[in-house]
Amino acid sequence: MMRIYLLLLLILMPACSNAAEQGDNRSSAQQSTSPFEWAGWPDSLWVSPDGNMAVFMYARYNFFPTILGKGAPKLEGAAPPNHHKNDKNPWSDSDLYIAFKDQSGRWSVAHNIPINDGDADCCAMIAGSEMFFQKATDLYLARYENGQWGGLEKIGLSSSAVDTNPHYDWQTKTLYWASDRGGNMDIWQAQRLGDNEWSKAEPVKGAINTAAKEDQPYVQNGKMRFSRDGASGNMLSEKTGDSWGEAKAENLGTDLYHAEISLSADEKTAWFIAGDIKNQKMIFMQTTRQADGSWGKAVPLK
Repeated sequence: MMRIYLLLLLILMPACSNAAEQGDNRSSAQQSTSPFEWAGWPDSLWVSPDGNMAVFMYARYNFFPTILGKGAPKLEGAAPPNHHKNDKNPWSDSDLYIAFKDQSGRWSVAHNIPINDGDADCCAMIAGSEMFFQKATDLYLARYENGQWGGLEKIGLSSSAVDTNPHYDWQTKTLYWASDRGGNMDIWQAQRLGDNEWSKAEPVKGAINTAAKEDQPYVQNGKMRFSRDGASGNMLSEKTGDSWGEAKAENLGTDLYHAEISLSADEKTAWFIAGDIKNQKMIFMQTTRQADGSWGKAVPLK
């Protein structure tokens, strides 16, 4: 199935004048009540290990027409409150949003996170009181202080290359991300030495990086899930010592292209992104581990 390079396209594609000319006459009231079913482009879902907090990016434009070679991005979604609209370059229209689950299991309205500035904010995850995310082609860190997100700071590992999809493994104090700084899109890592001090960036050791493009790392309990060009789903590798083993495809209960996984603390629930190419939709999905260790049928997250 087709590999969807949204995160690179958000950065590398030029402004699309046809899309900009459509204007935006929609209101936030026209969006679905579920924060995960908004028209446009919801993507890069991360759910906290307790399953009660979700962070995702959202752009008002549907990018499938361009990804499939059928035209400019199509303006389909409304602008939620405080959304940084960008009609000159739809690829930079994305903002980060956060939602919470209540005791009844219902998700709250998603709120725009105040670290957004209309410069392609995306690909976030939270570790404790810190948020690691991507802005344009760089890696950033924000801190939750005095009841709000702030303290925005570029991570010292950012480079002139494309650095994307940061994931901080708090268990080993290691930051993983994807970068083309080595000439190919691979998974890189660095050890945390201080507040924003890191060891020298280096490609992960072992069998993860190949001549294909690797992206979207997620690490938990010595296992890395990531995406690889040419694979139709999530890839899984286990670590032995300081080296990662041969990766195998891990199906999460759907025939749709799927990647960008996050896991519950007990690793019995997985949340991820699926690309429905036929209907040109991005879908947030959830699946539960079965008794035999496989993943059950995935269902849309609502």
